Amino acid sequence: MASLHLEPIDSSSKIPYYLQMKNALLEHIKKQTLQPGDILPSEAQLGKQFNVSRTVVRQALMELEYEGLIYKRKGKGAFISEPKVKMGAAHLRTGFTQDIASQGSEVHTELLSSKVELGKPEVLRILHLQEGDEVFNIQRRKLINNQALVIITSYLPFLACKTLVDADLTKPLNKLLKTLCKIKLSFENQNIEAVAASADQARLLGVKCGNPLLKLSTVSYRDDNTPLKYSVSYHRGDWALIQTSLTRINNELPKEFGSEDQNHVFYTID
Repeated sequence: MASLHLEPIDSSSKIPYYLQMKNALLEHIKKQTLQPGDILPSEAQLGKQFNVSRTVVRQALMELEYEGLIYKRKGKGAFISEPKVKMGAAHLRTGFTQDIASQGSEVHTELLSSKVELGKPEVLRILHLQEGDEVFNIQRRKLINNQALVIITSYLPFLACKTLVDADLTKPLNKLLKTLCKIKLSFENQNIEAVAASADQARLLGVKCGNPLLKLSTVSYRDDNTPLKYSVSYHRGDWALIQTSLTRINNELPKEFGSEDQNHVFYTID
């Protein structure tokens, strides 16, 4: 159990007691006086050290658990989690590498394969291509602080992206499209689902076959709504934390939904 010096909460402060306690524990996590795997004092001990009720303690711990900073084992207590890599669900404006680097982590990209091939039916449909059209298939792996986090397969219309054939594909793909192909991507649609790691995915990510992964399927578009890039990425579920910002658009259903139900609210990822 970690040895902690915990000051009682400030009863004169307008900040809620549970939030004061949460912030105090966060400081210990940031300063690494609490390390991944460390067990926290019991609820009773925390209540005594902070001079708060067990209800306050439970609320503070519940928030830390919700944010993935601690985890609980039945009959064992609460433990400090391994730090997760935070990613925006739609990172077109900044890019994956910049997102991660901004958190102080080192990002390294490995090119696993690149080839020109006849597009498969699903890829052709998504990219609005015709049967017999060729696509550029690029598979890469991202390592964070020398640990594999994600594998990404990207498909692009070959005719629009010929200049990428001799490019350094370990560099951010969106920047290469802008500088070499003179193509600017404007927005993305993205689906996120949980899947089990296949044997190949497990080998590339250094996890066990069947371990949970986050699958992100992303279609990137030009200003004129033309799809230009289709990417499928698999992220280690134990390290990745997907963050989104939701912005209300309006309270009306789009006409294509064929409904006048005003109880629905639509949001977009910002």
